[in-house]
Amino acid sequence: MNDEIAPGGVEALGVLLMGHALNVYWYGSILSIDETRQIAPFKTATSLQVAAGVYSSIIWAIENPDRGIVEPEQMDHRRVLEIALPFLGSLEGIQTDWTPLDTINALFHKPEGKHCPWQLEHFTAV
Repeated sequence: MNDEIAPGGVEALGVLLMGHALNVYWYGSILSIDETRQIAPFKTATSLQVAAGVYSSIIWAIENPDRGIVEPEQMDHRRVLEIALPFLGSLEGIQTDWTPLDTINALFHKPEGKHCPWQLEHFTAV
């Protein structure tokens, strides 16, 4: 499968936050296959992005043995990100004014009347 990935391709892995003052905001890592192969030959960008989170969390746990089992939000996110950053390509935040009501298809439907666009009823389970 690794030979099927064309040079020049990128992988975007992040979080999509919806329904707040910024409307829709995506924040995440954009990593090209070329950058990935320089760091870890024969790997995919997605595997490196996921491994960076696991690796940085393990290092944080080794550095903080007295903390025991913690939830992710209890970890020092600055330290975890500092460790993971060399493996993530570029980190970007992108804001848009899109709402589910702007797209009507098999995934999104528009109910009758005026509704908050971020209600779960606008998203169809696949």
